[in-house]
Amino acid sequence: MASIEVREERVTPKVAATWLAKSNIKNRRLRNRHVSMLASDMSTGRWRTTHEAIAFDSTGRLIDGQHRLAAVVKSGRVQSFLVARNLAKGTQLFVDNGCRRSLADAAAFEGDLSITSKTEAVCRAAVDPFLSCNVTRMDLLARYKRHQEAIEWAVSSFKGCPQAVKSSAVMGVFVRAYYGGDYNRSRLGEMTRCMRHGELNGAKDRAAARLRDYLLRSKSDGKSDRREAIRYADYCIGKFLNRDSRVRAKPSAKDKLTFPLPEERAA
Repeated sequence: MASIEVREERVTPKVAATWLAKSNIKNRRLRNRHVSMLASDMSTGRWRTTHEAIAFDSTGRLIDGQHRLAAVVKSGRVQSFLVARNLAKGTQLFVDNGCRRSLADAAAFEGDLSITSKTEAVCRAAVDPFLSCNVTRMDLLARYKRHQEAIEWAVSSFKGCPQAVKSSAVMGVFVRAYYGGDYNRSRLGEMTRCMRHGELNGAKDRAAARLRDYLLRSKSDGKSDRREAIRYADYCIGKFLNRDSRVRAKPSAKDKLTFPLPEERAA
């Protein structure tokens, strides 16, 4: 058996496209969203060469790296990779079996920033509510630092609420609403207190009860819809902030996100 060859190579979009066309045989399905995330890091200069190689087996078949190569093509940027050749047939079964690093892991590498699985989930829900923005781990870490105060406020405010009520998706909407000013924050605190036990201070707080009942009902029925919950939470928050007692008991297809993050407002 020939020995494994490993060397660093500059991979151009043309070379990456050729390898994908000729050597990417019987590989797993390409995840376009993941490709877009990698391409974003490459396009913005955040990509780094690591020990993880683009790998080919002894027959020349690509067994690791299709997403990185597709990202090179998508970004149009030349990248440096370690390239390993002559791996034994069957090696692919042992690729990508490691433990995926979380945002908390990335934060630990950066310093003493404390991130839990809950605050990470709330951050994702706030910056990418409908899971459509292709936010990379480095993007998310930067956004977490920017919105840490609002995220920690939301998680703390929902303590004591029923599990179905304190969903990360709903808390993400509260993070977005947090930026409406000091009045909003005080009133939002009142809303979470109402949602904790279902106790209201009159009709002006009805929106909190509506949202709480919807979340509990959706959980018990097993019909939880993330997008619907996010839009309805936004609708109810708006009603609560305005002390409007005319609140629908159910979501509507017309519900939209109305609370932008500061960077979205600036854009």
